[in-house]
Amino acid sequence: MLDVSNLNTFYGQFQALHDLSLTVEDGQMVALFGPNGHGKSTLLKTICGLIEASSGSIKWNNTELAGLSSEKIVQMGVIYIAEDRHLFPEMTVMQNLKMGAFNLSARSSEAETLAYVLDIFPKLKILRNKPASTLSGGEARMLAIGRGIMSKPKFLAIDEPSIGLSPKLREEVFLKINEIRQSGVSILLVEQSSEEVAEMADYLYLMEDGHIVFKGHTNDALKDENIKKIFLGTG
Repeated sequence: MLDVSNLNTFYGQFQALHDLSLTVEDGQMVALFGPNGHGKSTLLKTICGLIEASSGSIKWNNTELAGLSSEKIVQMGVIYIAEDRHLFPEMTVMQNLKMGAFNLSARSSEAETLAYVLDIFPKLKILRNKPASTLSGGEARMLAIGRGIMSKPKFLAIDEPSIGLSPKLREEVFLKINEIRQSGVSILLVEQSSEEVAEMADYLYLMEDGHIVFKGHTNDALKDENIKKIFLGTG
């Protein structure tokens, strides 16, 4: 279980997160919505050790993550998949995937995990020898998620996986993420707005100006016309 409590994060003098608390139970998919530039990505990066928390607690299965290096956090199975994908453009799809299995726990089961990734994303098997720079937006997003899975995650923090994708590819990526969740991986999924994600998620948080302004089950959010209109882009 991920338990974030009273988290504060600053960029210099600017406070990005304000006493933020959030929980992701084992095996859950939790969706975090909100306008662009309001702290969603900062939260994921803080959880994963890429940005230092100013105060507060981030516990993964009762182990404090705040203050640990990002490398140590990866070894614990807490993996960040960035919005901008961070692929190695001149490397092939297969080389990019294998780069994900760099930690000791992942390396020992690389072949088994690779087979699992190619089963989830069969298109990557077809593209295995293509440079990452030649992939479409949807293919690149699948590669980024696949590389994250190669790290043997127990928890995935996924930042706006649908950005720049067509409606058809958005749906395909969301379905694949849901399939990963069903394998037992806990997921915190950031999006600006999406009723599709809301309907898949077990629990929702809505963020504005670094504050959580709503938390609750999906049915509660979908019944609130203001939330549907402002945060989910519907209604």
